Amino acid sequence: MEFELDLERVARMVPNTIMCKGVFINQTLRLSQDQFDDEEILRMAGVPLQRFVPFRDYPWIDFFRIAAVVGQVISDGASLSHSLRMMGRTYFSQFSEGVPGTLLFGALACSPDLIIPLGPKAWRMANNFGSLRAESMGDRHYRYHLYGQPTEVVESIHVGVLEGVFEHCSLDVSLQLAAVDEMTSIIDFRW
Repeated sequence: MEFELDLERVARMVPNTIMCKGVFINQTLRLSQDQFDDEEILRMAGVPLQRFVPFRDYPWIDFFRIAAVVGQVISDGASLSHSLRMMGRTYFSQFSEGVPGTLLFGALACSPDLIIPLGPKAWRMANNFGSLRAESMGDRHYRYHLYGQPTEVVESIHVGVLEGVFEHCSLDVSLQLAAVDEMTSIIDFRW
């Protein structure tokens, strides 16, 4: 699922009122600590130098710009979509080990049958825009319906997050994505 992702197009699709918690920006910045300090990443992303307080809200587009720069830094020249997907794979383990993830998932963190239905709750904890609906399709088969998120973001970061859930649990997963329109997607997955 590698494709050309236009950062500025995504930025135009997302309202300025959309926010992201500082914890996700901090997690993203930590991924590039070996190569660049935070100040340099923020400069390259065009984001004002600041400290990101974990539970404070920051513009989502700043998160996305930072993620784009970090992804390019750590992926040795891979496409932006691939870089963001690889970064997405790290988010579940980081989230599940933090306070919000521990409160939500507790001891379930390696049981997809139990944590996948909690995806919508995790979504609401992490996002103030769009929505996620989980639909059980049978044993070890789910569909996530994502509304109000650019399809390019779903196909890169969010697919990576799902892949990261299954990597965290040492399980193989088969994913298929359907773009209903530019802001509505369905991810069908089996394990």
